[in-house]
Amino acid sequence: MLLGTIFAGTHIGDRIRWIGGDMLRRSVLLLTVWLSSQIISAVSDPLFAGSASGKATEPLKGLLLKQQSGFVDKFTIQATAKAIRIDNDNHDYFLISAAPDWRVYIVRPKDKVMSVMSHQDWCHKYLLHNLSWTSSLRSPVSSSKVVQDGRSLTRYNYGATEIVPPLLEMRSSRQEVQREGVPNHAELLCLSYPGCEKTGPVIGRVRGLPPLPAFILQAQRIAIDGNVATAIKTNSINSEAKFSPEIFSVPSGCKIVPFKAQMVETAAANENTKSLIEDFMSH
Repeated sequence: MLLGTIFAGTHIGDRIRWIGGDMLRRSVLLLTVWLSSQIISAVSDPLFAGSASGKATEPLKGLLLKQQSGFVDKFTIQATAKAIRIDNDNHDYFLISAAPDWRVYIVRPKDKVMSVMSHQDWCHKYLLHNLSWTSSLRSPVSSSKVVQDGRSLTRYNYGATEIVPPLLEMRSSRQEVQREGVPNHAELLCLSYPGCEKTGPVIGRVRGLPPLPAFILQAQRIAIDGNVATAIKTNSINSEAKFSPEIFSVPSGCKIVPFKAQMVETAAANENTKSLIEDFMSH
């Protein structure tokens, strides 16, 4: 009888332990599912709450810029005091950053990949466009206020820039755009706008320019003989634009990959580089 009681107790104890283990396994599974849903939600939920919640969304008032970089790349910039979106007009990639954490999302929709990084890393860690004179700019040596088209702007003077690499210099010298050894200085023409302390640096870094707390409307290297090399020019400005909050949403369905410079390269720029190399090799 005693032996039977012991066996029965052992069986009950094993049963209790099995039930407890099963409950633990279920709890871990449920926790894993919940955490996964939170991670997916963090990536795919809009940075601004919108119609997905069933609530009506009011258009956001902001600044719309149409810009051109060099001869091949064009960009559309949509900015408010709390968010910014930069689209390459060929749809190679777009970039989103928004309050409160201002994390930067770089998305290549055709490839269905996305890089995510902190605002600090995007603005200060990565050196982009190191084959351009823009990569040599650090801190302005002076600044001045100017009025252009009724807008109060700031002009930053960066003094002399470094000479571009030989491959680019040889091509540009044949075209008499910018010649080696000619004294020059760089000028950036910038517009202030609410929130530009955070949004401004995001724009500049797309072209490898310094992270200024303003929107760069024009970036030029001006030689003493009058030759000008332009990294950014603005084709249009609309300070009364209205945007749907959904444009600042982080897309779902993209694989998150480590950031590399190719994330902000465009097909047009790559084709231009290929043409440059072929032109150089033919001479």
